[in-house]
Amino acid sequence: MLNIYVIRHGQTQWNRERRFQGWLDSPLTEEGITRVLALKEELSNVCFDAVWVSTSPRAIKTAQLIVGEAHPNFNLDTRLMEMRLGAWQGKTHDEVEKAYPEAIRAFYETPESFELEDSETYQQIYDRTGSFVRDLVKDYNRENEISNVLIVTHGLTLMMLKLYFKGKHIDAIVQESVSPNGVIHHFFYDDKLFVQNT
Repeated sequence: MLNIYVIRHGQTQWNRERRFQGWLDSPLTEEGITRVLALKEELSNVCFDAVWVSTSPRAIKTAQLIVGEAHPNFNLDTRLMEMRLGAWQGKTHDEVEKAYPEAIRAFYETPESFELEDSETYQQIYDRTGSFVRDLVKDYNRENEISNVLIVTHGLTLMMLKLYFKGKHIDAIVQESVSPNGVIHHFFYDDKLFVQNT
């Protein structure tokens, strides 16, 4: 059985300031580092056979704090990056709400209709995360001796992964909530279904 542990990166400076990060980056805060080190202790009894990480520095730093910088099977994958958000990146939520009232409403309430110049759509994120999951299942099946996989990603991307695991479409994302930073989401895969360990 494949055990998948999915984590949103540790809190960053822009998380604290309520700024959209997207494909830009900001450093982990002291609180974020403290929480990630606590996660390391929580996961100390799990031997990760493979680690898959977004290429964003905040995700890489989070993963390195958990498994170290010399893990033998440490992999970066752009499909685990956060949603690219064009001109919103680096702006606070309040700034975006004032400048883009219709787009921000669609972003939260009708994600399937959200569009923004130089931004990804929800469908594009769903497609790339789905591609990642299909490859994960193909590469780490019972014939492989890999059973524990750590994934370090981002808020919206994690939501899309959860939708894909549950077999739901993007319109169901309004029923999900963004994971807090540094929280474990544990799923089992038994060659047919993904089941969340609650």
